[in-house]
Amino acid sequence: MSVESYLRRPAAEDWEKWASLWRQYLHFYRTDLPFSATRQLWQRLLDPQNPIQGWVVSQQGEAGILKGFVHYLPHANTWRSQPVCYLQDLYVAPETRGTGLGRRLIEQVVTDARARGWSRVYWHTESGNTTARRLYDRVAGPADGFVKYALDV
Repeated sequence: MSVESYLRRPAAEDWEKWASLWRQYLHFYRTDLPFSATRQLWQRLLDPQNPIQGWVVSQQGEAGILKGFVHYLPHANTWRSQPVCYLQDLYVAPETRGTGLGRRLIEQVVTDARARGWSRVYWHTESGNTTARRLYDRVAGPADGFVKYALDV
C-alpha cells in the first residue's frame, strides 16, 4: 500500500495518538500550551464547520499508528481576490522524516486548496529548522525573504 492509503482526516478515536504527536511538536518548538488550548484545537479539527482543518498520516503497514499531521486554515487576503491558505502546523515523527510523509501532507493541503479555489498555500518555520527547510525548498522553492513579526495581544 502507498502512504496515501494512510492519509485521512482525524477521527475522535485518534485523540491520544494525535495528542502525543502534538506534544512532540510543541516540545520541538520549545513551547507549552494549556491543556484547554490543545483540547480546543482537537475539537476544532473534528468540527466540519470550523475553518481549521487537518489531516493525519500513518506509515505504510502501520495504519493505526499516527506518524504525522498537518493543520491549516483558509482566510481572505488583501492582495488576492481568492482566499489563501495558511498551513499552520506540520509535524512528522522524527523516526519517519525523509520518508515522504511530510511532502504527502503538504501535497494534500495543496490538493484541498485547488479543489476549493484558494489561490495560495503558505507557511513559515524557524530559520534553523534545516531538516524541514530542505523539504520546503524542494516543494515550494527557496524562502521568500520575509521576516515574521508577532505581537500577542
